[in-house]
Amino acid sequence: MKIKHQVRAWIILILILGIFVVASFFIPGLRNFSSPTYVRDFLLGLKLFGHFIYVLLFIASIPLPIPSSPLALGGGYVFGFWLGTLLALIGLVIGASISFLLVRKFGTPLVEKLIEKRHIVHLNHIFKKRGVAAVLIAYAIPIFPSDALDFILGLTKIKYSTFLWIILIGNIPRYLLINSLGHDLYHGFTWKTVFILFGIMAMIVIAIEREKIKRIIFTELQVLEREIKEIEEEVGEEMNKLEKRVE
Repeated sequence: MKIKHQVRAWIILILILGIFVVASFFIPGLRNFSSPTYVRDFLLGLKLFGHFIYVLLFIASIPLPIPSSPLALGGGYVFGFWLGTLLALIGLVIGASISFLLVRKFGTPLVEKLIEKRHIVHLNHIFKKRGVAAVLIAYAIPIFPSDALDFILGLTKIKYSTFLWIILIGNIPRYLLINSLGHDLYHGFTWKTVFILFGIMAMIVIAIEREKIKRIIFTELQVLEREIKEIEEEVGEEMNKLEKRVE
């Protein structure tokens, strides 16, 4: 998402949290929701409706700045490894489908309003060069923001059915990893947890250094950026010539 949209979304989220905090002073029972164990028991007590609320949170992460990874972690903590992963994937598919289909309806103007231009240019270039394989890599390794991928792929000629299996195959390993950690947070850490933490730390480092890693994995981007720089320099030179002629 573009920075201005992220700022707006953060403001909305902070307002919601602020309202919740203020309300907790008048309704003491709301304070119980600050306890992870209480939230877990509450959602499990709701049974199917608790599952529905969790999936809705995933869908809400599209317009709001709610990262999917903490939600997946919470799913493992509340619902366990297998059910938590399944619910996270259902939420992912619905949320990603909404983004994809909205772009199919409203086109480029919607994407340009929400997504940074460099992500659009980079992914379009990579997709033309390497096709579906590049998109799978982009989902499996967080070198692109996942919400940006969902929107930008709506601009391509990729079929919706292909889009579905790509997001599932690309995200299942990551969600299994994160949900496993969430499960261990409640049931206790083991040696397996140590390896999971190393895997998650690796994903965090990749997300932080995604621009550098993106250029290493997709060498086409280096050529693209050189071409863009040359074009910008040529345009700059032409503008300078025109200014001198005007003077």
